[in-house]
Amino acid sequence: MKKVLLALAALTMTVSVYAADAKPEAKATTTWDFTGTNVEYKHTFVDTDKKTNYSGKDVDLILQVKKDLDPSTWISFKYDTDDSNPDDVVEVLVNRKFGKYIEAQLDMNLVLGHEKANNDPNDGINLEEDSDSSKSFIKYQATDNLNIKFAPFDIDFSMGTEFATDDHPVIPGIELDYTVSDKMSVYAGLGSKALGQDDTVYGYKFGFAYTASDKLNMTGAFSTATKDCATANTAANFTLGYKAGKVGFNFETLYVGVNKGKLGLLEDKNGTGIFAKLSYDAGKTMKDVKTSPYVSVKNFSKYFYFDDSDDSFQCYQSKNPEGHGGLTSLAAGIDFTTSKGLTVTPELEYRTAKNEIYKEETKDNAVFLTTTVKLEF
Repeated sequence: MKKVLLALAALTMTVSVYAADAKPEAKATTTWDFTGTNVEYKHTFVDTDKKTNYSGKDVDLILQVKKDLDPSTWISFKYDTDDSNPDDVVEVLVNRKFGKYIEAQLDMNLVLGHEKANNDPNDGINLEEDSDSSKSFIKYQATDNLNIKFAPFDIDFSMGTEFATDDHPVIPGIELDYTVSDKMSVYAGLGSKALGQDDTVYGYKFGFAYTASDKLNMTGAFSTATKDCATANTAANFTLGYKAGKVGFNFETLYVGVNKGKLGLLEDKNGTGIFAKLSYDAGKTMKDVKTSPYVSVKNFSKYFYFDDSDDSFQCYQSKNPEGHGGLTSLAAGIDFTTSKGLTVTPELEYRTAKNEIYKEETKDNAVFLTTTVKLEF
């Protein structure tokens, strides 16, 4: 953490110097935007699988700061300790608009290595280009409704919120984003990459976002590659959000085509996941605290592969050769949210699997009682 703070301090000084030297007509702001910064902590009070009380397993910190250098340029730094991100990498984004129609963005990694030893050039702090990022692009606004984006590294085949894809194709290419109306937008992307001599993989994607009102929204996405270049080579996702009065309903489903070569399977497999959540807005039940009880259900097929170390297919392969065989989770909890961005969520969850994977592989079910505390800046 000390290296992270030192690195951010150095970059902040650099930004300040740039802002001081900026042209008079490009006046810089003096404030930093911490939107997106949050701290999340989860404590497990009951776990009938491990038969113990524990904490610290799910402690996530996202430090994200953004500064406008002038009306056309901004820079941001993001440090994410989530399980899927290395703790020694700070993401650096630089974005600039060239007039009304052209925008460019560069994604770099500030790598915080070990102290230098034996003159190893890979040790210490290094600023590197993120060569597989979808956040590096050049965008051209062809019309008021059409944007054309050129992605030199990846046109972004990821999708999902509750179920996020894991190890999807990374292919450079071109994406078209079209605004149909103030409620509807669609996109399509096409890319290609050489896998070797005389061997090329092509990838394409398309999707939509529909927001009828603040009470109804939907999204859909599909992506695939012509050759196996990732664990989840093909994926499709659909989400739905609906609110009727004080009752809210959220739904999501994800389909993934799992590549046998990546997971040591005898043949390619398909996996699906379904999530549904019903919540109720009870309003302020305490001073400055909004209360929202909810119930939710998740169901995973045997070969469902997604970005979650606890529930994904590959996690259970080490415990049982047949994996979980199919998993269902039922949960009930309450969100207590203050106006200052603090949310406390106690939750009771029951999981049942088709195969015996709990308590040294003698049971097919387990109960968890947890409390999650999250603070958004």
